[in-house]
Amino acid sequence: MRVHHRFLAALLAIGVLLGACTKPDWLKRLEHAVDIAVPQLEAALDTIAKDLPLAVAKLDAVAGRRLAELESTLRDAVDGLSYVLAHQRDHLDAALAARVQQLAAIAQTLAYDVHAVALGLSTRITASTTELLAATRAAATRLLVQLDAQIARVETESGRVVASVYSEVDDMIVRIVGIALLVLGLAGGAVVLILRINRRRAVAFAIQLAAIGTVTLAGSLLLLSGTVRRWFVHVEPVVIDHTECPTALTAGVTYIGRYRAGVTPAAVAEASTIVPPIASCLVMAGAPALVERATQRLAEIRRMLGIAHPCIDSSACSAGATCDVATGACIETCTRSTDCQAGVVCHESERSCGPPCTTTCPGGATCGGGICKPGAYAATARGIRGGRGWNRVETCAGDPACLAIVRGPAKAVLRRPPAPP
Repeated sequence: MRVHHRFLAALLAIGVLLGACTKPDWLKRLEHAVDIAVPQLEAALDTIAKDLPLAVAKLDAVAGRRLAELESTLRDAVDGLSYVLAHQRDHLDAALAARVQQLAAIAQTLAYDVHAVALGLSTRITASTTELLAATRAAATRLLVQLDAQIARVETESGRVVASVYSEVDDMIVRIVGIALLVLGLAGGAVVLILRINRRRAVAFAIQLAAIGTVTLAGSLLLLSGTVRRWFVHVEPVVIDHTECPTALTAGVTYIGRYRAGVTPAAVAEASTIVPPIASCLVMAGAPALVERATQRLAEIRRMLGIAHPCIDSSACSAGATCDVATGACIETCTRSTDCQAGVVCHESERSCGPPCTTTCPGGATCGGGICKPGAYAATARGIRGGRGWNRVETCAGDPACLAIVRGPAKAVLRRPPAPP
């Protein structure tokens, strides 16, 4: 009996060590879920940007406006996802992974629709963003179930809902071990009591009963107690929901009230910290009422900054400028400074004309000789390409020259005459 006990104990110890040292499959797949979905999302957005002008031109006014609004919502949602990704803290985020996958699927459907319309093969737009209105926690939970993971404990932490997640397969293995221990303990107890082994030696008999009782109790706990089983499986804290919407929406109201009388470069700089959280509310809220409020708040900010109508094609732009469909802004594209007007230079990282940079550049690019050049930031920046660009404005740190370089809202606002004192 002692040999069997020692052998079983050794097996349990090895199992615990393997469980502690080996990363579960569900965790590996969750870690790479965003990495797999982001290229799909970006590729779909690139296709949409290329085909959108021709598609809108082939539709009637109502359908074209609906298509443009749907594409604009996707761009806002991408900014929201980039914000969540950039501010991802100490835990894996299943809610973010689920939303990226959903948005990638929506963007791929829209890209197919837009391409078909651009080729004249269809006039229907089947894509919609209604999937994003589903509860975020439900989407995250569904993703975890698909990865064969289970949720143990849920708690709120710093505006997020964090769950303790473990592998269902590992949990089942521990249950089987518990059953084996329980059967072994009961069988051993029956043998000792029925055959009266070592009954005459009280000390040895007591030790045997204690060992058998311990094995039986261990098996019962492993079989019946989820808390005890968590000691032998890998448990990972994972974000399954975000609850920052009220804070972001309130900050938006305060911002609008502060700058409604007049827009300044400071207003643009602050918008780069106000808009992305509201965009994250749009994509992560999972409740129709909150999504509607986030959409309205973004529209109010755009109207205040004078960017209520993003361009769809270059016909809406002035001479010498083209429409960047990805950002909805008219820009002066360039490859060298001689392509630009007098007094401005061509910024390599932006491929657009603007005033010389001073110390900072949009998106964290390197400023050298008054020109923003792509640098190491591109490899380390955490974001998803295809949004409106608000997250890139944040790195300007209020520098007017940097803000004037940015394609989109900052550039448009800074070209307006200053508000009267």
